[in-house]
Amino acid sequence: METQKNMAELLITESNRFDNFVYCSKPYSCGLQEALNTFKDFKVPKNMDIVREEKRTTITLNPLKGTRKRKPYVIVLWV
Repeated sequence: METQKNMAELLITESNRFDNFVYCSKPYSCGLQEALNTFKDFKVPKNMDIVREEKRTTITLNPLKGTRKRKPYVIVLWV
């Protein structure tokens, strides 16, 4: 797997599998181009799970230690 500099590049790489308009669930349900501005400053974490389905990709990020977060952060890309 090639290394991306930030989360926006990872989302672009994952969305290249689809040949339609791609939607993103974070920061709210919107088009991928609109969501990329939110993720351009975040580095790609090492502890994440990517589940690829036919018309959907789910990226699950485990909470960082010391952030007091308990639930994983889930980003869904779909067409």
